[in-house]
Amino acid sequence: MKIPWREQLILNPDLKDMRTWPTVLEPLRPAAKIGFDRNRRAVKQVLQGATLRDAAKETGLSIGRISQLLDRCLSSESDSSPALLGGLIPGKHLVTKRRNAPLPTEDEPSGGTGAFTRLLGEVPGLKAGLDKTIEHAVRETIAGQRLTPAGLHGEFKRVLEEACWPKDVYPYTTEKCAYESVRKYLHRRRLELANQKLITRQRASVIVGSEFGRRALDEVQIDEHLIDFQGKLILDLNNKFIPLRTARATLVVMIDKATDCILSYVLNPVHTASQDDLLELFERLLTPWKPWSLRHEGLSYQVEACLPNSQDNPSFLVAKQYAFDNAMSHYALTVKDLLLKKLCATTNYSHPASPLTRHLVEFAFQRLNKRLVHRLPSTTGSYPTDPAHEARKNRNKPPVITYQAFEEALEVAITAHNVTPLARLGGSTPLELLRFHQESFLSCRPLDPLDGIHHWEPLTTTHSVAVHRATDRSRYAFVNFCYARYSGACLSELPNNDKSILIAVNRRDIRKVRAITKDGVLLGELNAPLEWQGYRHSIRTRKTIMKLVKKHALHGKDIMAGYLRQLIDNKHHPYCAQQIIRICSEYDPERRGINLYQDEARSKSSGFKWSVSLADRRH
Repeated sequence: MKIPWREQLILNPDLKDMRTWPTVLEPLRPAAKIGFDRNRRAVKQVLQGATLRDAAKETGLSIGRISQLLDRCLSSESDSSPALLGGLIPGKHLVTKRRNAPLPTEDEPSGGTGAFTRLLGEVPGLKAGLDKTIEHAVRETIAGQRLTPAGLHGEFKRVLEEACWPKDVYPYTTEKCAYESVRKYLHRRRLELANQKLITRQRASVIVGSEFGRRALDEVQIDEHLIDFQGKLILDLNNKFIPLRTARATLVVMIDKATDCILSYVLNPVHTASQDDLLELFERLLTPWKPWSLRHEGLSYQVEACLPNSQDNPSFLVAKQYAFDNAMSHYALTVKDLLLKKLCATTNYSHPASPLTRHLVEFAFQRLNKRLVHRLPSTTGSYPTDPAHEARKNRNKPPVITYQAFEEALEVAITAHNVTPLARLGGSTPLELLRFHQESFLSCRPLDPLDGIHHWEPLTTTHSVAVHRATDRSRYAFVNFCYARYSGACLSELPNNDKSILIAVNRRDIRKVRAITKDGVLLGELNAPLEWQGYRHSIRTRKTIMKLVKKHALHGKDIMAGYLRQLIDNKHHPYCAQQIIRICSEYDPERRGINLYQDEARSKSSGFKWSVSLADRRH
């Protein structure tokens, strides 16, 4: 029994919302696409409560045609589902044609209309076998195969052979044994299975309300991206300027979901982001932003361009929930302790291989690649013959753009995005909308027992260590941390029954640590051995050095200077040049040993003018 379209809406009220209808996957010709869009507008107006007459005036169709469209997409038999969007495609046959005449033979040839459909019904197990093969391929089961029309045609002929189908009957009467019919059947069944898969997925993912229903800082998305750019490092070594090619750096971005405002970012010359990069991301969020002194020609901030933490109290930027992916650094205990204990927030780790759950931060990387990164000639490309790949003759030469110039260009591009009006925000800029939400709605302040933002110290972590007391009283007691012994006179004040203490470590400078009792009493500072006191260094650097020591690739009394000398000896390797930037930034935060602004070296480079607002030339 056929169900009319009006009764179908009564039985299934969810069909009134066209967002729950599965998407049409089959490609449409330009003329058919125009007619399809017009039909969809007419049906949508009726489903939203308009009369047939009003919809006819709006779309230029007749009342009878609109009623016919509603019948085509919504009416169906009681044991089948409606065609929905498929019924709005102009010229699409919704009812399969049936052949009443017998199949053509060599003695009695006849037309081939409907012959393949009738053959599927007459040969036992033919349709079920083809459908099973296609379903395994579409659903990517363990029994599936990389199915092609030729492969399915071979399965088609094998089933006919097993069924002992006569050799003088269709499809053997055709030139290619119904190859074209099998090809069309494969594509049609693939679309049908894909539509069935989308029905439940789209109904479950319908968004009720608009984007403006969300509030700022309800959810913040965080992710890292390996920048597709290799820059130049000018090493000032013994008053000699040596240009080097660096490896790719990693960019970590934090973006608000409701306002699309970039809250903080970190660019580090490393191949993979670690927990230290995430902690530095939060430290920059909780530290008032100051504009850079842009030194490269053509770079300047837009009017009012900045990061949102330019205000005096950045604690208003603490979000309720932080969305991560499944990278190992995101599961670090230091990151969880900062978010759950200090910032009183929650974490959301998405399912594997589902980047659309953090679509805003992924789109932010795409936007930066399009406007900045992929405009540079030293990109790596997606494959060896990619047209976007750097020319072979230039791959062994240092690029024109220095690493510091890229850092400044990235700063300008990110701050410019925060003051650019967006259509999805109703013409407002991300920064304006964020501040409007902060002024209009009650924000969730973190409940930290200490008063003041500077007491949080994201890069300062605590560790519980055992206290080792020497039998000789002339020697200080010590604790072991990160491959070294830390000692100090303050441990002598510790009672003998205390076997362990807490140490507060600044992860960027571990030459000294603070000793704290289990009761929270500050004892004093503990110093690392003298061989680790020469240069300021981080936990990551010490672990890297100790890995080389275990491999017998590094030795000597002054191990810190030896590691830097090893990097300089291999300075022409892009990875070593990248590490020189990172190590010198730790040893000397002012980078006095790295000359990135040398006028002599800059004058020899090409006259590349930086401007983020230029037309996008590469992507």
